[in-house]
Amino acid sequence: MPTAAKLVGSILFALLAFLLAGMFRQYLPPATQLGWFDQISTAIGFFCGWKIMGANAGQGTVIALNNGLRTGVTMVFLALVLFSFEEMYQVAIRKMYDGPVEALLGAVNIGADFARMLLQADLLVVLILGGMFCGWLTEQAARRWP
Repeated sequence: MPTAAKLVGSILFALLAFLLAGMFRQYLPPATQLGWFDQISTAIGFFCGWKIMGANAGQGTVIALNNGLRTGVTMVFLALVLFSFEEMYQVAIRKMYDGPVEALLGAVNIGADFARMLLQADLLVVLILGGMFCGWLTEQAARRWP
């Protein structure tokens, strides 16, 4: 059932995901083809904001801050998984893996490389503070428009 908190949470986390995707670009190698990176990241943020933050809004400020942080971390984790498997698929198309197990291990290695790139102070600060702020705003929306 749609609620104001779900709508506000989904929009806020979509914006946060878009901001983080733009900031993450500077840590990628210059020749990286990004394609739909921003749009898919935004969609993941929208989904997480709706299903996680919006569904758990209205339980209090401290819980909202925690849920905002959890939603942000989940959003980044889902993006890591999705983009590492997409990159693995692109490598597999070029027949660089000998079998499916090697391809899955390749996806894990690619995800670990992306995670290392994410361990930048500015990205972590925006993720943590932005997630908590979006959680707080979603909580305010749940209080004002039940």
